[in-house]
Amino acid sequence: MLLPAAQDCSRVYGGALAINRITRLMPDEFQEEVAAILRPDCAGPCPDGLHTLSAAGDFILIDGKRHEIVPAPIAAALNRLKRRRKSAILGNGQDRLRQPAS
Repeated sequence: MLLPAAQDCSRVYGGALAINRITRLMPDEFQEEVAAILRPDCAGPCPDGLHTLSAAGDFILIDGKRHEIVPAPIAAALNRLKRRRKSAILGNGQDRLRQPAS
């Protein structure tokens, strides 16, 4: 009996893992059923999802997902946007507004 894993994206991309049981495997027919759903531990280090499951010898590896807001890069990006906007408004000294001739 094979137990392949698949992403359960019913809530969000990579939100959980479905462990499937292959019930029929023929050259012209395939059937499987969900045997278990693995969901992330809300109190664990990766509470936002489970992406992949792999085996390596005696170990089973699960790729988890965690959303994290890091203020420094966000502030830097906002500052760049402000500078671009200011530069576009001022024209970088190239397209200065000219007073109409009187």
